[in-house]
This record gives sequence, C-alpha cells and structure tokens, in this order.
Amino acid sequence: MAKKGKAGKAKRAASKAKKSKRSKAETVGASKADAALIKSAKEKEVGSRSWKPELEGDAIVGDVLSYGKGISTRYGEATVLVLGTPDGAYTVYCNAGLERSLDELAVIEGDRVAIVFKGKVKTKRGRPFKLFAVEKADGKKRKTRKR
Repeated sequence: MAKKGKAGKAKRAASKAKKSKRSKAETVGASKADAALIKSAKEKEVGSRSWKPELEGDAIVGDVLSYGKGISTRYGEATVLVLGTPDGAYTVYCNAGLERSLDELAVIEGDRVAIVFKGKVKTKRGRPFKLFAVEKADGKKRKTRKR
C-alpha cells in the first residue's frame, strides 16, 4: 500500500476546513421560479415521528400505514407500526405485549386503531415493561394476518 505524503494530508485538511466554514445551506441548480417549491420542500416533514408515551393515558389513533418487522436493533429485528394521523405519520415501536395485542386483532394496512398507554409494571425479573390497550375500529378479529 502506497504511503500518502504530506501534500495529500494538507489537501484533506484544507478540504475539511472549507466544509466547516459554511454557515448556511446552499441550493444548487435552482432558478428564482423554484423558490416556492424549495420553501415547500423545506417545510415538509420527512419520514415519521416516533410516538413515545410517557404518562398513563397517553393515546394515539390512526390508520395503519404499515406493520411488521423491519428495524434491526442490537437485540434483533424490532416490530414497528406506522400510523397515519391528521398530524402526520407516527412510528410506534412495539414491545412483546403490544405486538401480541396487535396480532390478536390481526391488524393489517388500512385498519384504524387506537393505542392507549396503561403504565409500567415490573416483570418477574424486575425489569420495567410498558402496558398498552389496543382497539380496532371494527372490533372484529381476523383468522389470519399476513406480515
């Protein structure tokens, strides 16, 4: 492997310095006519926010946009539910109890659901565990659910 000389290090340092001196965002390739489009895009929310209930009774109601495994964590794949609400999309990270409740109701895309945080309890091993109550708008259980 070839050794990089002092000149290469100096160029990289100068490049880093240039990047860090920028104080505001740039727009490349836009005309004045694109200003309204850019403004709209900057104001638009990207992705979804996470719903993180803190107080007993916190609730969320929305239409299921997606539900299933898909987020890799250090503990394995996490189950996530994405709900569409009038305030935008919210991601709900499911613990085992919430996942079981959603599976019992056989929740699928398009269903309208309400989730209420019922508080925390300690497991047999003394770890905190969040409890949730879940209801589906039609209240009917399906025999099978595909994820």
